[in-house]
Amino acid sequence: MGKTIFKCSFFLLIVNSISSAANCKELNVLGDYWCPYNCNPNDKKPGYMIEILQKSFGKEHINYELINWARAISETRKGSNEILVGATKEDAPDFIFSSPLGVTDNCYYAQKKFKFKFNGLNSLNNVTLGIIKDYSYYTALNQYIKKNLSNKSKIEEHFGENVQERMLLKLMSNRLDVIVEDSYVIDYILKKHPEIHEIEKVKCIEVGNIFIAFSPKNPESTQRVKHLNSQIKEMIKKGEMLNILKRYSIRPWFH
Repeated sequence: MGKTIFKCSFFLLIVNSISSAANCKELNVLGDYWCPYNCNPNDKKPGYMIEILQKSFGKEHINYELINWARAISETRKGSNEILVGATKEDAPDFIFSSPLGVTDNCYYAQKKFKFKFNGLNSLNNVTLGIIKDYSYYTALNQYIKKNLSNKSKIEEHFGENVQERMLLKLMSNRLDVIVEDSYVIDYILKKHPEIHEIEKVKCIEVGNIFIAFSPKNPESTQRVKHLNSQIKEMIKKGEMLNILKRYSIRPWFH
């Protein structure tokens, strides 16, 4: 997917200690489909992280596209893309991160009739676990995946469009035993697709904070993060953040 690189100049205005995004032309934003964090670009509800960016930098300045996660990280790391949405610090520790914008978890899902119980990683010994290629999960699971990745009876990697939906359909058709994914993401899909049913959430493990991340190669990234963080603070203070989160049924992570 070809991308045009736009330069965006910031003029720092010391007004109430908030940076201005004046004269910003266009910011390229990448992520894979991970609704409700980031959804389809043309949807009325493009994802709460996209709405935060649009509110902070101006809707007309955000050029948001979906590609696979590995490429989204790669394009942002080398500087041909400015912003990555829906990242943990484990995904790309060299990036420049916003203030926390939520808490992500890793939840195990299986067919109800499978009666799968999770009591630690030993519970995965006799199942095929569906994961998404190049995703970072919680530390112990990452180690388990790395150890067993070459064993297709234990780990099955997935990537591409509608990847979570395809994994859920595989659960329904007995082509996978268990999948692991963020609970907001799976809950969003199950509400949207009632034909996907008889799936149960078995166990959730909190991973930690989730962020909007900026390219380490772009010299303007630090100033952009400062501007975004100041806008996030103001949105929380004014109640605007709560209004966005309610649209996506997201519990606030701030008090």
